[in-house]
Amino acid sequence: GACVGEPVGHTVVIGMSYTQSNAPSRRLLGNAVFRTLHEPLRILTVRPNIAITSDPVAAVVAGEAAGRGRSYTTTLIEPAELVQVLASGSHDLVLIEDLASDSAAVLEDIGLTHAQALASFRAAGGTVVALATGSSCAYVDAAGLLPCDDTAEITGKTVHNAVATDTVGNGVAAPFLAKPRTTSFSTSLGPSPQVAWVFTDAGGEPVVVHRVTP
Repeated sequence: GACVGEPVGHTVVIGMSYTQSNAPSRRLLGNAVFRTLHEPLRILTVRPNIAITSDPVAAVVAGEAAGRGRSYTTTLIEPAELVQVLASGSHDLVLIEDLASDSAAVLEDIGLTHAQALASFRAAGGTVVALATGSSCAYVDAAGLLPCDDTAEITGKTVHNAVATDTVGNGVAAPFLAKPRTTSFSTSLGPSPQVAWVFTDAGGEPVVVHRVTP
């Protein structure tokens, strides 16, 4: 749908892989994906290997869509295809699944090749949701999604809803226990009117960051 004034892009970086999930983590992903109101929502999903069909992230999105009465379409691509496919301009949201099966060096290179296309997409009002654990820190940093110096795995520890008024935090019961591979980020991008550390670990480090991109 059309917005009044300049288009506003959004970036949500989530320190979770969703290999395992619970109701709060599923709700926050649903919030991140379905905060965009276009119907049906046109999702471009970037998956490390599209031969993997039994995908837990896709299952969460499907469940959240059903619970919200939303419809969507999914175009599934591998990282090398992103720049070319995004240029077609027919997507509302890019969902980047966790790429942490690759090394930081490889992911930095992929992120650098994606950065300009993702920036243009957000500048036109698009939303990017990136799942990032471990070495994916290098990807989100190089891709311009989140300055990321380091990560810490917080599996089994508590995740706190620090900004429940944010669209991503809305209605998410917290604190909740972090599922395997959940990550907090060490980032230079602090909270501001354009940046919310929506979910944090017990020490206050961000696990989910929502950025508004003018």
